[in-house]
Amino acid sequence: MRSGLLAAGAVAGGGLLGACGSSSPATVLEGGRYRWPVPVTRRKPGSLPFSDRPAGTDTMPEIDHFVVLMMENHSYDNYLGMLGRGDGFTLGAGGVPTNWNPTADGARQLAFPMPNDCQQGGSPSQEWAACHAQFAGGTNMGFVTSPSGPVSMGYWDGAQLPFYYSLASTFPLADRWFSSLLGQTFPNRRFLTAATSAGMVNDVVAQAIAKPPNGTIMDRLDQHRISWRNYFHTGSLPTIDVWFDDHAAHEGKVVSVDQFFSDASAGTLPGFSIVDPDFSSGSEEDPQNIAMGQSFASQVVSAVMQGPAWPKTLLIWTYDEHGGYYD
Repeated sequence: MRSGLLAAGAVAGGGLLGACGSSSPATVLEGGRYRWPVPVTRRKPGSLPFSDRPAGTDTMPEIDHFVVLMMENHSYDNYLGMLGRGDGFTLGAGGVPTNWNPTADGARQLAFPMPNDCQQGGSPSQEWAACHAQFAGGTNMGFVTSPSGPVSMGYWDGAQLPFYYSLASTFPLADRWFSSLLGQTFPNRRFLTAATSAGMVNDVVAQAIAKPPNGTIMDRLDQHRISWRNYFHTGSLPTIDVWFDDHAAHEGKVVSVDQFFSDASAGTLPGFSIVDPDFSSGSEEDPQNIAMGQSFASQVVSAVMQGPAWPKTLLIWTYDEHGGYYD
């Protein structure tokens, strides 16, 4: 997790982006941009929270529902480097990024805009060895010379990601976000649910490594009798399956994403929700059309914000890992 958190119009946030508080949805503006309502809890800098309440009143809003939407395989700069807010690209003349990585022959490969919504002409690598080559001892100067190649320097901007740019321009933003492990989906989704991958470093399912001694977040929630659900697309894998045996043990809590929209509408979301995209076509993993994933994310956000439980809900939009893209 990166340490920086930029506060904007929302009251709370975490992960890549979090929001809670306002009870009405966004207004769609010309060009696909969104205008978000000012949260009812928004206050002026330096003012005291809940000034009408007795001294010592808890300054944190009460949150009854946590919703985590984890998409796939994009770094902060790859998506939000051109946002103009937070730790994104360094811009030169004409607003063009000056960020670069060396090529094998010592030339400079600059960050460049992707030509369309589908990643074509090469596939960035997220494998353990490739990710550590990209990291290059903490310099992040090994992307182009890693198996990812020049395509790793490509990025998308607000023209292709209008919904995400509107969210990121309005709500709290973790602008220094990193995945827990320099690697692929399975180990990082293990970190999401257990703060460890239990030794797994890739997506090889044969690595059926046992659960960690301290269990998972689902175990802790069960222990404290806090409700939870993992919502997923039929025919796709739910996040809980990264622990292999957990799905069967919690069959009634692993349900269709259609149930999520029903629960959000009825105000009956559990205390903790993991919402999974369709990993085959709507997760934004290379080479999928990122517009498909963005569309699904907008449905999730809208469902939560339009539901009666929104004022007491924290929504976290994040990514499992960088997907081999430069940051």
